[in-house]
Amino acid sequence: MSDAQTIPVEVVGIEQVTPLIKHFKLAPVGGGSLPVFSGGSHIIVVMQGADRVHKNPYSLLGSPQQLDTYEIGVRRMEESRGGSHFMHDAIKIGSRLEIAHPVNLFGLDKIARKHVLIAGGIGITPFLAQLEDLHGGGVPYELHYSVRSAEHAAFLERLRRRETRARLRSSERLGHRAPQLIRPDHCLQQQRARAGRKFGLNLTLHFLPKHQRKNHQVKPARL
Repeated sequence: MSDAQTIPVEVVGIEQVTPLIKHFKLAPVGGGSLPVFSGGSHIIVVMQGADRVHKNPYSLLGSPQQLDTYEIGVRRMEESRGGSHFMHDAIKIGSRLEIAHPVNLFGLDKIARKHVLIAGGIGITPFLAQLEDLHGGGVPYELHYSVRSAEHAAFLERLRRRETRARLRSSERLGHRAPQLIRPDHCLQQQRARAGRKFGLNLTLHFLPKHQRKNHQVKPARL
């Protein structure tokens, strides 16, 4: 990746959102706007370490309508080649990085009549930007978000603030352990059994467009 393909950015915000995940805000050096992106896009962050260069992809989680900064979430990986450790340990407010232009390999289906989004742990990040695209639109959607416990539910407060008309259901309060899945076939039943050993909290968020909410009772799907 050449310098011509990257954008110099400065770290203008850092927040520890869970014991393992940090939230970073990146602004263009010199001001101005960053390139346009859509929900599901990622960037590659180029980090110059002491003895090597790290290049890690991270999903953009901010609103595609706000281009003064990009937002990413970075989980500290114990079995890491160093990139996540560098972001957690070496990067401070004012640090400068290089990023590649956004690429979307995980975009929303533009003709879908309903969206069902399933996330686990740090996998929530691309959906945060997709929810910004979906919010206020005419297509209903659901988000199923599973984590090991409440303290590991990254960006939960953001979800609550953004989806004020949605219903939030926590299976931790109900004593359920396995995250919900979409299809009950044998393969996914096996995945559910494996996931139940890892995840302890399932958050189900439903949203219906305003014209569909009259006299409609939203119920968590039996999955």
